Amino acid sequence: MKKRKEIIQLLSADEPDYLSIISKLTTEDCETLNRLAKHRSDPIATRAIICLGYLGSGNFMDGIVAAAKSDKAHFRVTAAQALSKIKGVGSNSKAVELINELVKDSDIGVRKFALRAAEVANISGLKDQIKKVHESEENIHIKKLAETVFWKLKKLDEKPAH
Repeated sequence: MKKRKEIIQLLSADEPDYLSIISKLTTEDCETLNRLAKHRSDPIATRAIICLGYLGSGNFMDGIVAAAKSDKAHFRVTAAQALSKIKGVGSNSKAVELINELVKDSDIGVRKFALRAAEVANISGLKDQIKKVHESEENIHIKKLAETVFWKLKKLDEKPAH
């Protein structure tokens, strides 16, 4: 387990290499990352949130949940980005619930990254919510993205089970 100071040092690079950072972390470091996700320094907090996504599992959700519920849009955007990094995100009910909420966010950037997370996750259960976003969205770019994601998820439902 790394000391908090060591993890902060890893997260302090101007252009962090997340794969390199997470290769140096263990599951024992997740509690520190969750605390750093709520750090007073936004760059440290957002980088910790992204690392939590790469490490992703039920044990790593506290910092992502806090970011998704933040009143600051850049934290909600980062939460959506982190959700797209979680392997097997579709089987993580908390992550699916967060994506479902973030696609309805008032901030256009949050909606964009939440739609991308839904697309990466291939969660056909989000199809109806994505359709609603498409139907109500005023921004043409987000509307097109929602349409693309909707059709991708719809195709998943149409594939025959083997």
